[in-house]
Amino acid sequence: MILHINGNIASYAQVRAQYPNTSFQARPDEATMRRLGHYVEPTPRPAGDVVTPGPLEQDAEGNWRQTWIVREFTEEELAEQHKASIPASITPRQARLALLQANLLSQVDAAINSLESPAKETARIEWEYATSIERSSEWINQLGSALGLDANGIDDLFKTASQL
Repeated sequence: MILHINGNIASYAQVRAQYPNTSFQARPDEATMRRLGHYVEPTPRPAGDVVTPGPLEQDAEGNWRQTWIVREFTEEELAEQHKASIPASITPRQARLALLQANLLSQVDAAINSLESPAKETARIEWEYATSIERSSEWINQLGSALGLDANGIDDLFKTASQL
């Protein structure tokens, strides 16, 4: 239950303080708060990217209602959500299955061999012996590039792999 004092959201304790000589039950019910004029009529939360409570509004009958502020995600928020959705690491099994699904697994050896030393040797060791594959590893970016993937393509492979 939302309560108000003079159009500002209030707690039970604040409403009780307005009536120092009145005894209230531990959590006053809606009828009591309506009678005292402190009840706020809830309104359904609207759909939207970012929805936050807005200021209280009073209608023609004197009833207070909850309002909402709705806005679209900013470019920064969308980028942060995208970044947060990419797993930091995957298992070699997951990586190989995702590459297989993308028809890239058969190209991995050639892609590793196309790298310059010492990146080629690093990628080979990582590919053959790693117990986890970290998205932030430089060899992943180099191998992805050799496979024709940009950063988003690598991110998509990591997302796919994490589900396998």
